[in-house]
Amino acid sequence: MSKRPPLIKAGKHLSLQIKVGVVISVVLVILIFTMTWLHQHSLEEQFQQHLSQTLGHNSDQLQALLNREQEDLLRLGTLTAALANEDLDKFPEILKQHWPTLEFDWDFDALRYFSIEGELLFTGGRLQLPQDITGWLQQVRETEQPMKILDCQAGCLEYAIIPLLAGENMGGILVLSHTLADLIINFSTTSHTASGILTSVSPSDTASDKRLNEWQLSVAVLARPEINLPLLEKFSQSSSINDAIETGVQLAIDKHTYYLQLIPLNDAQHSNPIYAVLINDISNGLARIKEETRQSFLTGVLGLFTALLLLMLSLRMPMQRLKRLANTLPLLAQHAYKPFRERLKTNNSGHVEDEIDVVNNTALQLASELETLQGEVIRHADILTLRSDELARERDFVTHLLDSVQVIIVTQDKDGRIRLLNRTGETLTGHTEEALIGKTFREVFLNPDITASVHHSLQQIRDGKRASYQHEAVLSRRDGIQSEISWLHTHLHNSPVDATAMISVGLDISDRIEAEKRLAWLADHDPLTSLYNRRRFQNEFETAIQLALRYQRPGALLYLDLDEFKLVNDTQGHHAGDELLQEVSEKLRNLVRHSDIVARLGGDEFAIVMREADQRSAATIATEIIHALNKLERLAKNRHTISASIGIVLFPEHGDDVHSLLANADLAMYRAKETGKGRWHLFQTDDQSRERIHRKAYWKDRIKDALENDKFELFYQPILEIGNQQVSHFEVLLRMQDDMGGVLPPGVFIGVAEEIGLIHSIDHWVLRQALRKQAEFHRQNIDITLSINLSGVVIDDPHLLPLLRSELSRSGVNPEKIVFELTETSAVADIAAAIQLMHEVRDLGCRFALDDFGVGFSSFSYLKQLPLDFVKIDGSFIRQLPDNVDDQLFVKALTDVARGMGKKTIAEFVEDAQTLEMLRDYGVDYAQGYYIGKPQPEINPNRIIHTELLD
Repeated sequence: MSKRPPLIKAGKHLSLQIKVGVVISVVLVILIFTMTWLHQHSLEEQFQQHLSQTLGHNSDQLQALLNREQEDLLRLGTLTAALANEDLDKFPEILKQHWPTLEFDWDFDALRYFSIEGELLFTGGRLQLPQDITGWLQQVRETEQPMKILDCQAGCLEYAIIPLLAGENMGGILVLSHTLADLIINFSTTSHTASGILTSVSPSDTASDKRLNEWQLSVAVLARPEINLPLLEKFSQSSSINDAIETGVQLAIDKHTYYLQLIPLNDAQHSNPIYAVLINDISNGLARIKEETRQSFLTGVLGLFTALLLLMLSLRMPMQRLKRLANTLPLLAQHAYKPFRERLKTNNSGHVEDEIDVVNNTALQLASELETLQGEVIRHADILTLRSDELARERDFVTHLLDSVQVIIVTQDKDGRIRLLNRTGETLTGHTEEALIGKTFREVFLNPDITASVHHSLQQIRDGKRASYQHEAVLSRRDGIQSEISWLHTHLHNSPVDATAMISVGLDISDRIEAEKRLAWLADHDPLTSLYNRRRFQNEFETAIQLALRYQRPGALLYLDLDEFKLVNDTQGHHAGDELLQEVSEKLRNLVRHSDIVARLGGDEFAIVMREADQRSAATIATEIIHALNKLERLAKNRHTISASIGIVLFPEHGDDVHSLLANADLAMYRAKETGKGRWHLFQTDDQSRERIHRKAYWKDRIKDALENDKFELFYQPILEIGNQQVSHFEVLLRMQDDMGGVLPPGVFIGVAEEIGLIHSIDHWVLRQALRKQAEFHRQNIDITLSINLSGVVIDDPHLLPLLRSELSRSGVNPEKIVFELTETSAVADIAAAIQLMHEVRDLGCRFALDDFGVGFSSFSYLKQLPLDFVKIDGSFIRQLPDNVDDQLFVKALTDVARGMGKKTIAEFVEDAQTLEMLRDYGVDYAQGYYIGKPQPEINPNRIIHTELLD
C-alpha cells in the first residue's frame, strides 16, 4: 500500500453571508408569526361575540314559542271545556261528537276526560298518559285551577289540565296534549338552527340508539335526526353536560365545526329535567377566520421570500461554485476518482483562497485515500457477497417456511430448553421468541398436571432413545384462553453437544374439539331449552321401558302441552314465546327427580318419563307442575295465565313400546284439554273410542288403496320470480281422489298417515312422481324447478336418501332443479338431525327451502345454522300485508336478514297486485298465491313463462 499524502488543514471560520442570511430569516419568521397570531386572535374574539348574540336571540325566541304554545293549548282547552254547558253527564258524548274537529282543526294530539274521582270517561287520540298524571289530577282537584305542563315521559308533549265546574263544584277534569315535534321542526327551519328537546326520562317510543348515555339523557324531539342525532352522540362523548348548559361546547367533525348549547326548560332541581338543545354550524365563520389568517400569513411569507431573494442574489457567485462542487462529489460514491480530480482541478479559478477552496483541496485528498483502499475492499467484498447471498437465501427460505405454517414449531436442546419458536407459536403463547428462548418446553407449553409418562417420553427423544412421540396437551395462553394442542416430537440426529436435539410440532385442535362437542350435544338436545330432543328421548324412553319390564318396576309418562301458547306468540311475538318455553323447561327440571327424563318433543310439547313411579306419584308431579306454571310471573303483567294440559300413561300397564305409549299419552292429554285448561288426565282403556279406531282403519284402507292404485295426484302451483317477472318454479302439491271424482287436500289424510305409519310411503310416492315429471321437462329442454314438500317425520326416514340417489341416477334430471321444502317446526324439533339430512341432500346437488317461517318457535339464528337456499314467509304475514304495519316490519326484516345470509325469500298467499308491489319494494325474490296462479294438475310452460303481473 502506498504512503498516503497528508491532509490539507484549514482554520476555523464561518462565512459572513451565512450569518446575515440566518439572522434575517429568523427575525422575519418571528415577525410574520406574531402578526398573524394577533390578527387571528382579534377575528376570533369578534366571531365569539357575534355567536353569543345569535345564540341568545335563538334561545329567547325558542322560549317565547314554547310559552305561546302552552298559552294557546290552555286557551283552546278552556274553549273545549265550554262545550260541556254545565251538563257534564253528556260531556263524554259531546267530546266524541266533536273529537274529529278538535283533533284536526285545533291540532290536539290527545284528549282525556276524567271524573272528579279520577275515572277515565273519554279518550281521544293514541298517545300514552305520563306516569305523573295521577299527581297532576290531584293538584288540579285541590287548587281548582288549570295547569300547563311540559313533560317528556310519554313523548315530548305540552299538557293543559283544566277543571270543569258543575255549578259551584268541580265536576270533572279535562287533559289536553300537543306534541312539540312540529314546533321544533318549524323553529329549526326559520332560525337555520338545529334544535330539539332532551330529557332524562327515556320516552316509551325512544329507541336505544336515541339515548345519550354519557349525559344520562334521551332525545325526545330532534329536527333532522338522521343528521343531528350522530352530532349529539359525539357531543355527549366529548364534553360534559355542565359545560353544555353553562357556556356551550364546540366540536369539530370532518370538515365542519358545530356549537351546541343546552337550555333548561324546567327547574334544574326537577326530578326529570328537560333541556332544549341548539346546534349551530359555525364552519363558515371559522373558515372565514382561517382564510383571513391565511391571507395575512401569505403576505408575510411573500415578504420573507423577497428578503431571501435579495440575500440569494448577493450569494449567487459563491453558490455557483458550491453547486459545481456538489455535482462533482457524487463521483466519489461511484468510485470515479479520475473524472473527480479532473473536474475539481479545472474549477480552480486562481482567486484568493476561501472556504470553497478548502473543501476542494480536502476532497482531492479524500479521493486519493479512497482510491488506495478500494482495491483491497473490492477483493474482500466479492468473497463476502458470495457467502452472504448463499446464507441469506437459506435463511429466508427457512424463516418463511417456519412462519407460514399454521402450526407451532419449537426446537429444544438436550435439557429441554427452547432454542427456536416460529410466529404461530408467538401468537398462541402471547410471548415473543426472544422472551421464551432459554426457558424449558415443559414450563411454557405443558400444564403442571401432565402425566409423568409424557415427560419421560420427551426426555427419551432428547437423548436419542426414541425417534418420535405424539400426545395432546392443554396450552394456557397469556390471555387466559386454553387451547388444545396436538404435539408431534421428533429426535434430530447428528446434533452436536448443546445444540438442537428435538423438534416439536403443535397443531391447535381446539376448534375441532369444540365443534365435535357441539355437534354431539345438538344430536341429543333441543338448542332452545337444552332438554333432550325427540330422538334422544325415544332412546331413553325405550331403555326405561325395557328396565321396567325386566325388573317389574312400573313407571309413568307425562305428556305436556301448553294451553293457548299460540296466543302468546301472536300477541307478544316469537321472542316472548321462546322465553316462555325456556322458563317452563327450567320449572320442569326443578320439579322432577334426577333420575327422571325431561324432553321437548317439539313446539310447546314436553314429555317426562318417571322411572319407578305409580299412578299416585305421577298425579302428584302433574299437579305440582300445573301449580308451578300458574305461578309464573313473567307474563302476569300481560294478563296471560300460563297453564298446561297433561296426559299420563303408566308403563307397562298402558303399553310396552314407545309409539303406543306416546299415542295413548297424546290421547289422554287431549282428554285433559277437553275438560278445561290446566288439568291432567290419566289414560283409560275406554278413551280409545270406536269412532277413533274406525276412523284410523277407514283412512288406513283409503291410503293403502291410493298408493296401490295411483289414486294420489300431483298439482303444481306457480312461483313468480319478481325481479324478471317470469315463472319457472312450481311447488308440487299432493291431492287424493275421492269417491265422487273430486280431490281431497293433504290436511285430511296426512295426520292419520303419520299416526298409522304410512307417511314415509306417501313421501316416497311423491318423490318418485315429481322426479318423473321433472325428467319429462328435461327431455323437452324445459327449464323448470320443482319444490317438493317433505312431511314432518321425514328426518326419521332411513330410506329417503337411498331412494333419492337411485331416482336421481335413473331419471338423469339436474339435481339443482329440485328443491325440498321442510317446515320450520319439524326442522327445529331435532335441529341436529335436520342439519345432517340437509347436508346429505345438498351433497347430491339438490336445494332446500324452509317452509312456513315465522309461525314456529325458532328465531333468526336458525337461518344461520340451517343450510338453506330459500326461506318461505308464512302466509299469515302476507294476507293482510298492505293494512298491517307489524306484518310489514316482519317481512322487511326477514328479507333483509335472508339477503345478508345469501338466501332467497318466497312469499306465500299473494292474493292481489298491491301485495305483490309491496313485496317487490321490500326486495322479496319470489311470490306464490292465487294472484300468481292456482294449483293445476298440469303445467303449460308457454302460457306462464312471461307474465305481466307487475306491469
